[in-house]
Amino acid sequence: AVVSTQSGHYGRGKGEEEEPTYLTCDQSTNVCGIDADKAPTCTPSTTPGLGTNCTSENYCGADDTTGIAECLNYPSSCYDNKCKGEEEEPTYLTCDQSTNVCGIDADKAPTCTASTTPGAGTNCTGTEHTDFYCKDDEADGAALCMYTPPHDCYNKKCTGQQDYSTTVIDCDQSVNVCKFNDTGFPECSADSRGEGVNCSHSDQFYCNSDESGAGLCVVPPVHTCYNTKCWGNAIFSKVSIDCDQSSNRCTFNGTGYPTCTDTTRGAGVDCTGTEHTDFYCGKNITTGDALCKETPPHDCYDKTCTGEQDYNTTVIDCDQSVNVCKFNDTGFPECSADSRGEGVNCSHSDQFYCNSDESGAGLCVVPPVHTCYNTKCWGNAIFSKVSIDCDQSSNRCTFNGTGYPTCTDTTRGAGVDCNGTDHTDFYCQQNTIGGATCQQTPEHSCYSLQCQGTGNKTGTYIPCDGATNRCGLDADGSTPLCINDARGSGVDCNTSASYYCGYNGTQLKDAICIYSEEYDCFDNICTGALAFNESTIGCNQNTHHCTVNITGYPLCINAANGTSGAGVFCKGHFSCKQDKETGVASCKTSHGLLPLYIVIGIIAVVVVAGIVVWFVRKRMGGADDRQSLLNRETGY
Repeated sequence: AVVSTQSGHYGRGKGEEEEPTYLTCDQSTNVCGIDADKAPTCTPSTTPGLGTNCTSENYCGADDTTGIAECLNYPSSCYDNKCKGEEEEPTYLTCDQSTNVCGIDADKAPTCTASTTPGAGTNCTGTEHTDFYCKDDEADGAALCMYTPPHDCYNKKCTGQQDYSTTVIDCDQSVNVCKFNDTGFPECSADSRGEGVNCSHSDQFYCNSDESGAGLCVVPPVHTCYNTKCWGNAIFSKVSIDCDQSSNRCTFNGTGYPTCTDTTRGAGVDCTGTEHTDFYCGKNITTGDALCKETPPHDCYDKTCTGEQDYNTTVIDCDQSVNVCKFNDTGFPECSADSRGEGVNCSHSDQFYCNSDESGAGLCVVPPVHTCYNTKCWGNAIFSKVSIDCDQSSNRCTFNGTGYPTCTDTTRGAGVDCNGTDHTDFYCQQNTIGGATCQQTPEHSCYSLQCQGTGNKTGTYIPCDGATNRCGLDADGSTPLCINDARGSGVDCNTSASYYCGYNGTQLKDAICIYSEEYDCFDNICTGALAFNESTIGCNQNTHHCTVNITGYPLCINAANGTSGAGVFCKGHFSCKQDKETGVASCKTSHGLLPLYIVIGIIAVVVVAGIVVWFVRKRMGGADDRQSLLNRETGY
């Protein structure tokens, strides 16, 4: 046996018979021998048997018949194209190792031998002619992986190098790679794909190229409405095909015939507003060009759709607040949800709600203004006896499809009109079915200044000026309220006479008319009421009169209108006197020298009369002159 350090070992031992036999023997752990009959033996050994040295890139095999060890190469993506000798100055031999293997002859020069197994090479990642192509190092022939990564868009031309840097040839680099010969002249090789650009995938794009042939990413603009036809070019300029360009774009084949390509969206138009509300997309039937069919907003919309042409009397239901009226080729009406439709605009100077006329055209309805409004809505049909609360000063009554009442907050509703000025001449009230009524509050000469409770609150009074307020009751039905929505109760006075207002009793609830009199003597103090019933103020009621404010405090009012106050009538000879505490006037009668003055006056008159009579008689006759100036019987 021969000691061996080869890396590849024989797999069999051969006998020395006339017709040699072979014995399977792994000589990496055994050695071969010959027995006495010249037959092969296989004996375990700590030293290996015969074998063959291989390079690290190879793997070991053995001849099926002889078992002689062989060095086998792993398959590679790209193979070396030279063999290297082992001379002191190594030489290289051109050798395509995809079908040959390299060896060394006796002179250590390289050899190239045809082989069914390939020689040395390099493994590349990916698919050849797509992800890479093979190239060999010019110096040592080592195989190289020339990677060609994928791009979104590829260059369409190949430009030379060195002296041919301005030479450009057509080269679709999506399936070809741009190479150069030794002089730098460009070549378009099918070895793999070539150069290009990568695009952003945040939106659709398609590929094009600039004037130099460099790949371009083209992002088509987003439109609101898209064309529906593609038209040809050149001799096919009048040829069109259907093409929904919302998801396709138009291209041409080599002859100019139109094609519909599903790479990206295509051509269209941009509309203003929100689709299906402010506009919908239409098209020119002839050209397929997109059109913006604008649908402006209206206040009230039509409820029907009337046909055209032969169908101009055909009417279909169509709520055009959310639908648009369209027509097919014959003019038959269609109610489409593409957008809103036709209607009318209303004046916004007042409230309005929408209705429609007999033809279904939209109408603006301005509800009349009332002074008092209903507070309930009643149902219809089977719900005619059902009511709901509804303040119709800011709501109106409607019905749902079943006739059940609803309270809609679009406009004011039903009510009644009252005479006079609101909050003065009347106030609003409702009857038992929620209908509004006018509660007239006529004007009075004098008004109550208090409201009185009822029931267990009969003794309760609250201040309330009836000239601008009215009395009511709280929810308990007893507690008095002062409500500022109209004037209240009072009395009517004879306005042709001078008067002022007063009140019955100790409260200020019941107003009365106090007429001015031409008294001989007038009071000179005013006394308050309620909490001020002991309060007084000075007041000459010959030129003023007394009253109280809403709290009962006394007031002295200037009687510029001729309205004097309280006083008394006197008889005979008198003088006026007012009580120091109450100011109430009284008549003081005169006594003493008055009768004496009267007697002296009478005597003087009689004497003068006698002298006059005597003088007259003396002139008329003597006898008469001697008569007494005094008549004894009469004493005159």
